[in-house]
Amino acid sequence: MIWAQLVLLAVVGLMAVYFLKTRGKARTKAYKKLALIAFLIVSVVTITFPDLLTRIANLLGIGRGADLLLYGLALTVLFMMLNTYLKDRESRQTINTLARRLAILEANQRRQPD
Repeated sequence: MIWAQLVLLAVVGLMAVYFLKTRGKARTKAYKKLALIAFLIVSVVTITFPDLLTRIANLLGIGRGADLLLYGLALTVLFMMLNTYLKDRESRQTINTLARRLAILEANQRRQPD
C-alpha cells in the first residue's frame, strides 16, 4: 500500500467519524445515513483496490475506472443539487407560512380593544 492510499483512507475515516457524529440526530433521515455508509464503504474499497474499479468499468462498457468515478461523482453532484433545492423550497414554504400566521396574529391584536 502506498502512502497516498494511507492518506486517503485516513481522510475517509475522519470524514466518517465527523459525519456520523454530526448526523446522528434523530431528524436525519435513515436513507441518508445508509447512503453515507455505502459511500464510505465504496470509498474504502476503491482506494484499497484501484484495479477493481477499472474491472467494474470494463464490465459496464466504460473504458477506464477513472471515467466511471467521474460519472459517479457527476451523479452525486446532481443529487446534492436536487437535495439542496428541495430543502430550500421547504424552508421558504415554512417561512411564508410563519410570516402569514404572524401577520394574522398581529392584525387580530390590533383589532381587539384593550
